[in-house]
Amino acid sequence: MNNDELKEDLVDYLKKIKKKNFTPFFDYVSFSLNGKTLTITCPSFIESKIKKNYQSDIENYLNISFDDEISLNYVISEEPVAVANPSKKESPSETPEKQNKENRFCKLNPLYTFETFIEGQNNSHAKKIALLAASHIGSEACNPLLILGQVGMGKTHLMQAIAHRILKENPEMNVICISSQDLIDALYDNVKSKMDKKNNTSFSLFENADAFLIDDIHLFKGKDGLQHELFILFNKLKDNGKQICFTCDRPISELPNFTDRLASRIKSGITVDISEPTADVKFKILKQKTEQLKKENIFNHKNLKLEEEVYFYLSENIFGNVRDLEGILKSFLFFIDFNSDTGTLEDAKEYIKENKNMSKVQNNTKISMDLIVKKVADFYNIPTADIKSKSRKKNIIIHRQAAVYIATQMTELTTTEIGEYFGQDHSTVINSKNKISNRIQFDSILKSDINEIQNSLKNC
Repeated sequence: MNNDELKEDLVDYLKKIKKKNFTPFFDYVSFSLNGKTLTITCPSFIESKIKKNYQSDIENYLNISFDDEISLNYVISEEPVAVANPSKKESPSETPEKQNKENRFCKLNPLYTFETFIEGQNNSHAKKIALLAASHIGSEACNPLLILGQVGMGKTHLMQAIAHRILKENPEMNVICISSQDLIDALYDNVKSKMDKKNNTSFSLFENADAFLIDDIHLFKGKDGLQHELFILFNKLKDNGKQICFTCDRPISELPNFTDRLASRIKSGITVDISEPTADVKFKILKQKTEQLKKENIFNHKNLKLEEEVYFYLSENIFGNVRDLEGILKSFLFFIDFNSDTGTLEDAKEYIKENKNMSKVQNNTKISMDLIVKKVADFYNIPTADIKSKSRKKNIIIHRQAAVYIATQMTELTTTEIGEYFGQDHSTVINSKNKISNRIQFDSILKSDINEIQNSLKNC
């Protein structure tokens, strides 16, 4: 086993052990095994993190993997070790030369490609399926494709990446990539054209699509007439082997006032879910976005940069969706630009401290599902087994839903992971979260109960 293989195997081991608590800095660490000594070369601020959070796991790995006792030796490098497998920069050729420029229903963000989509535990499955949909257009296996995700999680990016890839490989194809609001406007025009017995040009364009991608399909809820138009269009495209893709902020079955026949068509395909980004994904997003912003030449300091510790600090201490993360980064970069040309760890800590309303800073205590269930059970004076059971008693259901809601707010667990804890699927978790979220808008007692439970968890 050479040093590169050793590092790959060791990091994989740490990821399995740490799971969600795994942090992204090992790209900046090198390992070298010489005799009975493993030398770890890294910047000084990473050394302290390894010793505190990973050394015992590394020692366990060495005990399992080698017959001899291996000692650890740290070497401090002045500069971060070069990143292994750096993100590929998009070349001009990645953007399709032909994007049906006269097609007003395919306006793509040039940055929303597969090459710029940061992959991690929260979205890797979704990306793999999206790549299949882009390369096997109309295949029964992933058609239609439904991409689920809350606001700002990257579902629009992934959908447009499909359109970019199709046009890159098949520039002659008619690709429709449209927001639901623009589609609704076009379909209203279509209905009016039918009533006035005029030619229907916009709808004809949709019927001739080779790939039909709609963003935010949930905006169609309650619009029965337009759902009927979409249902007819869906069937024509599907029967002709055309690729169909939707994004939505929740499972289709949870959309109110959404016709069963259209919902059934959409659910007949494959559904993927994008959850909140993990620390390693946030770290890569922060670095990528910083470089994008610097290319716009809007900062006073031409050599504006952030110290490596800043990216680690922000990725480990701020949670929320991708847009929230990018917004905080932009604000911080301008804050630094007005004061100096380099942002330090101290600057980041001070900035986050002074702008608590802009971000959610994680509590240092790792809140587990067991702890949440215990706190909910204690608060309502019921056994923890009741909350984890399959009981359909009304009071047990609401307490279980409250635990699920709190877990989505106070942990970095995905809806799938929360569901596994309760023996549920991710759609049931999202449903429970939404029910509590809606109910606390008018149920002041429940809102007070949940606030009190959350406060008790923060004080653990």
